[in-house]
Amino acid sequence: VAVFQGSDEDGDDLTYAIAYDTAGDATATQLAAYFDVDGDKLVLSTSADNVVTDPVDVTFTYTASDGALSASGTITVTVMDMGVAPVIPDGQTFSCPENSAGGAALGTLVATDENVDDVLSYYIVGGSGANRFDVGEADGALTVAEGATLDFETQASYDLECTVTDSYATTYATVTVTLTDVNEAPTFATSQITLQVAEDA
Repeated sequence: VAVFQGSDEDGDDLTYAIAYDTAGDATATQLAAYFDVDGDKLVLSTSADNVVTDPVDVTFTYTASDGALSASGTITVTVMDMGVAPVIPDGQTFSCPENSAGGAALGTLVATDENVDDVLSYYIVGGSGANRFDVGEADGALTVAEGATLDFETQASYDLECTVTDSYATTYATVTVTLTDVNEAPTFATSQITLQVAEDA
């Protein structure tokens, strides 16, 4: 995090220590416990994940000692939430009957985020089914797009390139939608057939 740059006219080795006033801001007090001194360095002794969402200043009083005399000063560290990318597992699969109407529900994309206060947004950005399916931006719900034609005999499955985005990063995954075959009534090319037969045939 930082390097102390003290010097001693007698050439003595210096030992550094830090202290924090626990009467300060509660979050800063919590963060102060994550810091330690390693030789002439101020270091993070353990991870401080998910402690802050907004920047927090932590001010330490540091002391440099040659064993007989000491000098002190202050150092301020600004701790910021760097964020963690959301996770959307690859290979999620969904199914729906062929000929499903627009708006028919398929299920919901599964995604997680270690930043518990982050809001996730879902999008379909490509794939063979990009124009045939929609996803709810706020909830990840997959539905059949309005006006989409889904015919099992023409194409039985579609790939969707999906993304989930938080305030820090975007993660991509490929999702598969499989159509189930529906037994359809036979049809004729025309509803009326006219035949001419000679009477003496």
